[in-house]
Amino acid sequence: MVTIAVLAIIAALAAPSFQSMRDNQKLKLSLMEMRTGIQQGRSRAIIARSPTVVCPDTVAEVTCGANIANYASLSQSQKDDSVLRPVIDDSVTIKSGSVDHFIFNPQGITVSGTITLCSGNKSVSLTVNGPGVITQTDGGVC
Repeated sequence: MVTIAVLAIIAALAAPSFQSMRDNQKLKLSLMEMRTGIQQGRSRAIIARSPTVVCPDTVAEVTCGANIANYASLSQSQKDDSVLRPVIDDSVTIKSGSVDHFIFNPQGITVSGTITLCSGNKSVSLTVNGPGVITQTDGGVC
């Protein structure tokens, strides 16, 4: 009985730490997906010589694509090629006030912006400058 009680106490102490570790891992994976999506979006815009927009998958494809001029008149394959939506874990949120899309022109240039991903009490920001250079900043309040 004493052994079971000790194990229960240890498990109770470890559970919050384990949950925090899982939240951090989900945030890291979502961050990697977003970073990779931004890099791919820039590359795709340059290679295809056409605008490309990158939005997290929390933004509907039609809403994301609407950020490109004349999106409605594009063929379905052109729409598919011009919109990238990196998958963000359901437990990860995007901080209010963050940009929700990056549009790369055919030269791979975008308007500078910052997107902040939050999970639990931790946040990470990705800042993308004009030529597409990504800077990561850990911490901050969500």
